[in-house]
Amino acid sequence: MDTAHRRVVLCQSTRWLAASALDALDVAYGTVRVDDVITVSPAAQSLLAPHPRGIVVATGHLGNWELLGAVLASMGHATSAVVRRSNNSAVAARMTELRRRLGWTEIDRGAHTALRCMRVLRSGGLVGLVCDQASAQANVTVDFLGTPALTPRGPAMLARRSGARLVTAWLRRDRPGHRVLEARAVDTTGDDAEVMAKVNDLLGAVIRGDPSEWVWFHERWAKRSGVRWRDV
Repeated sequence: MDTAHRRVVLCQSTRWLAASALDALDVAYGTVRVDDVITVSPAAQSLLAPHPRGIVVATGHLGNWELLGAVLASMGHATSAVVRRSNNSAVAARMTELRRRLGWTEIDRGAHTALRCMRVLRSGGLVGLVCDQASAQANVTVDFLGTPALTPRGPAMLARRSGARLVTAWLRRDRPGHRVLEARAVDTTGDDAEVMAKVNDLLGAVIRGDPSEWVWFHERWAKRSGVRWRDV
């Protein structure tokens, strides 16, 4: 991708980020309903049907990840997601309230994250985790968009320990103001690194299809991997 193309993608990503924030607020405060702005694809309807051992959703900062939680909750799931709370207490409180209005619950990153996730899964609930950033706890190094990257092993570990179904899911923009919920099954055979490599391949294919929908401005390829962002 040359410099000019990168600038176009960055500008479009910034616009989508602003639009996504407004869309989430519209749903949270009742201006529109989830069903008005999101359609569930047949594949997602099947893969995200209730499962007795719960569902682990591995996703990224794709499309509108806040509304992803809202549509999953609207499908009848007790939905929780692992988040890193803002260091700004006022911002953190506002985000918690927004997510509560959208119908899903935060699970703070920390020492007891895995335990809280397992409790949700054992009750047949759904746990969402974003995988396009390194975890403060356990990571594996696997390719992401063709380049080695630290990747949280949480989704693979939770699915293995709980027997939950593991899927990737995201909201695809199909027209202004409207999105489609898409999902893909993840083959859980292999160790955690092999499973997370499959997750990264699925998420990477979505990003390659429309890079502007990947709204992520942080350093994805950490210095510990020896790769700089500009080299990718």
